[in-house]
Amino acid sequence: MPAEELIGKTISDIFGEESYKRLNPFGDRALAGESLEWEGWVHHPRLGDRYAMRVYRPYIRPGGTIDGYFVIVRDLTDERLRQEALDRERLRLLDAVESFSEGFALWDVEDRLVMCNSRYREMYAAVDPEKLRPGTSYWDHGVALVRSGTTHVRPEDAEDYVRKRVLWRQNPAAPYDSPRQHGRWVRNIDRRTAEGGTVSIRIDVTDIKRREAILSLVNAAASQVLINGGWRPPVEDLLSRLGLVMGVSRVLLMQNSISLTGEYLEDDLFEWDAPGIRRRMGDETLKGFPIKDDAFQEVRARRSRGEVTHGRVSETPQSSFRRVGLADSCNSPRSDIHCSYAQQKGRSASSMTRTVPRLADQREDYLLKTLRDYKSGARRAWEPIMLEVLQPLDDAQLVEFAYYFARLR
Repeated sequence: MPAEELIGKTISDIFGEESYKRLNPFGDRALAGESLEWEGWVHHPRLGDRYAMRVYRPYIRPGGTIDGYFVIVRDLTDERLRQEALDRERLRLLDAVESFSEGFALWDVEDRLVMCNSRYREMYAAVDPEKLRPGTSYWDHGVALVRSGTTHVRPEDAEDYVRKRVLWRQNPAAPYDSPRQHGRWVRNIDRRTAEGGTVSIRIDVTDIKRREAILSLVNAAASQVLINGGWRPPVEDLLSRLGLVMGVSRVLLMQNSISLTGEYLEDDLFEWDAPGIRRRMGDETLKGFPIKDDAFQEVRARRSRGEVTHGRVSETPQSSFRRVGLADSCNSPRSDIHCSYAQQKGRSASSMTRTVPRLADQREDYLLKTLRDYKSGARRAWEPIMLEVLQPLDDAQLVEFAYYFARLR
């Protein structure tokens, strides 16, 4: 725009009334002797919306009087549009990364954090939040993690360990699994980017590790039974190793049965306890808790489908404890044990939950008649689970069912 078209014009003439109202306060401040800068969008009648940086300086005469002010304008529209486009792309990337079920972190060429998703922050919750902010170096992040006491590395060895990790990240090899507190495992995957940065993927593989370990322990115990001809020592060894693998405080092996009067019975056969955990077997104060029919509905349904249920007592809804009368004992310091939500040892009142009946070693004709009565509805089943199991079976299958269990010892 030629300078001749601007000379003698007011701000309102050049930019219009709306822009004048926006810019005029800066001119007033300059006339008051203030030097200032402002950056933002301004509408120009001929050029449209422009993004500019404006520098205001008062014009001060030697005598100290202010006769006006200078304005230096730099048009930054193109740079601003490019930055806004980059910001939009960044937001789209963040949305995509946030949808990952794995932990994700991106590090720049100087190994400083660029971004990470909420899953990554969750997996590193023990780290100071300041060490998860963009700009944090991997060194500070790694040292903070080790010193939090949640890894297998001693806190006093933090710097030596992180120094090795920094070297390893310069040329990452195959993924590796690292143990964390409470028996959890994390798979570490690091990859270099084309620009020289690093992408970190973290996957919780605790369930996979536990399944692998349990299968290995069971196979080992079975082998010992075949070799030694006895099952008690291998089972005791299995429970002790299983407790360490699962990262729990107690492991119990229990036997369920139904009495002739239809009462639910449960006996503890073996028990392993971590150091400092009071033994349950033989403790009279932990026997005979009544369990109502509406307790642990979700767990019972899962067990009826053949699933293995486990969890921490501290994470179990208090309503379930109140239903079974266990609130006091499960709120003790021992409440962070890993348990299978099984019913307590001993006989109950009529409200005792009846789950899996004793079918083995019963008379074949008695079993067949009872199963037919349950299926037809002539006799009320102890538990809806029985009806769910029996409904799909035809009479020939019931005969085979009774034949098999009558001979099972």
